[in-house]
Amino acid sequence: MLNVQVPRDRKKLEKQIKALECLLSQDTDEVSKNIHRQALESCKQALNNC
Repeated sequence: MLNVQVPRDRKKLEKQIKALECLLSQDTDEVSKNIHRQALESCKQALNNC
């Protein structure tokens, strides 16, 4: 499991989520896709807890 440091600020979290979604659409290798998916999931969970 990847340990992701997520921002505590709601606006920063929203920006991070958008950036990760953009990266996922452009990733070509599975390793990067998995890392970005895990980071995206962590950010979305943090956003739901704000």
